[in-house]
Amino acid sequence: MNRRQRILTVLLLLALLIVSLSSFAVYFQERQAQVAPTITKLEVIADMKSKELQQWFQSLLGGIVKDLENEAIISDAVTLLKVRINIKPEYQQAYKRLKSRFSKLDPKRLNISILSNNGIVIFSTDKQQEGNYQPLQNTTTYFTLDAIQQVTPNLYESTLTRKPMITLAAPLNTVEGKRMGALAIDVNLEDLDRLIRHPVVSKSSTEQIKSQITESYIVGRISSVSNAFLTVANRSVTASNNNGLSNESVNSLGIDQAIQGQQGSGLYLNYNQIPVVGVYRWLPQYRLALLVEVAQSEVFAGATKLARQIFFGGVMGSLILIIILLWFGDRGNFLLQK
Repeated sequence: MNRRQRILTVLLLLALLIVSLSSFAVYFQERQAQVAPTITKLEVIADMKSKELQQWFQSLLGGIVKDLENEAIISDAVTLLKVRINIKPEYQQAYKRLKSRFSKLDPKRLNISILSNNGIVIFSTDKQQEGNYQPLQNTTTYFTLDAIQQVTPNLYESTLTRKPMITLAAPLNTVEGKRMGALAIDVNLEDLDRLIRHPVVSKSSTEQIKSQITESYIVGRISSVSNAFLTVANRSVTASNNNGLSNESVNSLGIDQAIQGQQGSGLYLNYNQIPVVGVYRWLPQYRLALLVEVAQSEVFAGATKLARQIFFGGVMGSLILIIILLWFGDRGNFLLQK
């Protein structure tokens, strides 16, 4: 390699270094410029989803209040709890009326049951539950009408279905105020999950994020060491040693921070180990964590494209310059030889 070739090689390497540093600097600058606006947009969506969740629970509790204040429902429920013998006409008539009343369930309710004070299910919209024992402690969220605004739902994992559950229960009293049993509602968490995951409909937020696909979801604590989505379909399920199902805990920096009662935002790996820009919040009234995330690949797509254009444009320019220098150098030598 002669002196001229060495100089051209050094110039090419220097040009490539400058182009690489320039493209990286542009990418980093553009990337940083996108973080704050994206987080602001995600905060808007998180606000909307928080309100949707609150309205959903308020509507659910409002329906339960109406049932507990409905004299016909209370009368029939008390009849079942008093008579206990299902062949008696008054029992059968009360049972039939309750069955008809609850035949069309509110989408927010998965199941409605009437329990005795001993926890035995004497009526249920799920016929298979009748006659079974359903405890009102630990897992069930028990409340009275005068404290309904302070209800904090408890998420737990069903020992039968291995699904996350929320069960609300309130006392059933006679006219004299004597407690005869309880009305229990299994909450339809799939309905809530669909609501939270459904894209926002506000133009002010969707048009800002444009083509970026955000994911909004809720995670709750179902044990001292395990987090879970509201539905089994959205979480990892693996076979356990006893041929049952073992549900893995859902974790990420955002999820773990929110479950610990914190709220914030940042860049991190989500539960699928995908880099995201996310906003996370702990909702203490519902003991649930709300997260809104968008993939970093979508947020920084413009910065990546611009950096690539600068890099490849610089490389092409450097190669063209070197070719021109080589061409003129060779032509100069040819003319000198003549």
